Amino acid sequence: MSPDSKILLVNATTKRKGSDLSCELEPGEHPRITHESVIQYAEAFVITARHLERAEQKLPDHYKKVEPASPSLIRRIQEAGLKSPHLAERYKQMIRRELGQCNQP
Repeated sequence: MSPDSKILLVNATTKRKGSDLSCELEPGEHPRITHESVIQYAEAFVITARHLERAEQKLPDHYKKVEPASPSLIRRIQEAGLKSPHLAERYKQMIRRELGQCNQP
């Protein structure tokens, strides 16, 4: 991955009344998911790989490296993002491009 590669970040948060239910996560779907959670698409943002690496170094409490999500979970989060009314269209376009790349032989 190039240092200038753009990364779309989304947060998993506790499922509450009024949560975006586009992508619900159950305990065990990822080692860090220990209770019913959802992806909070409304708070999505883009960062470059270089800036993410710097943020991990400078703000370790906010940007912690954790176990990677499985490819199938990432795909589910991406596909649900395309359906979420809370994810900005510019981010949906990024996902569509990424999924198009993934589908090429």
